[in-house]
Amino acid sequence: MHQQQKEELVLARHVYEVALGQNVQSDRLRAFIAPMTGFSGDMILTADAHGVGLVAMLGDFTGHGLPAALGALPVSQLFHELSAKGEPVEVIAQRMNASLSRFLPGNMFCAATIIQIPVGPGPLRVWVGGLPDLLVASAEGTIRTRLPSLHMPLGILSAKHFETRVQTIELQPGERVFIYSDGICDCANVEGEMFGEARLEALFDGATPAARLFDKIRDASSRYIDGQPQDDNISLLEVAARQV
Repeated sequence: MHQQQKEELVLARHVYEVALGQNVQSDRLRAFIAPMTGFSGDMILTADAHGVGLVAMLGDFTGHGLPAALGALPVSQLFHELSAKGEPVEVIAQRMNASLSRFLPGNMFCAATIIQIPVGPGPLRVWVGGLPDLLVASAEGTIRTRLPSLHMPLGILSAKHFETRVQTIELQPGERVFIYSDGICDCANVEGEMFGEARLEALFDGATPAARLFDKIRDASSRYIDGQPQDDNISLLEVAARQV
């Protein structure tokens, strides 16, 4: 039984890694995931969007480990199929919600941010459902603005009640967008105290330019945990302004 379990996990990992291995690379995107266990319920997807530019998504499924990671399979497939067709973020969110509503049990859902990045000038288009506020950092490294979650996570609402409203951001030269799961704020030190939103936002103090904030956030949360077991998956996605 132990050998059979090992073989099943090897197969599951192969399918999981193939599903999430289609991401495109871009100098405008940086991503980091620290899973709580061998399988992460957090996922970051990136794709070329036909005639549009890039599309990126950070998703955070309910729970941990393999059960949470299974939701990545239909989401990844839909994300890449729809991105390749140049579908806008609201359509991608709508189709994912419909798929997950059918696929997942009632107690599972996926908090997500989906962002469309134009190839040329123009605003970023963002759909946010259930994740922490998206933060926009000025070139100097302060929080210029934030986009809150306007929607329920994917997989909860019926098609009739699902909302597709999109927010937009105009990035100035040197600015960065930061999208993250609640695992960063929820990670705890040896005393059991959470890192929290206040510590996270204090890193945007203007002493570190936006181009170096990604490493600053990742390193600060890692030092805070100081080797303690994670209570949740941690994920971070950065989108940089277009080079002029």
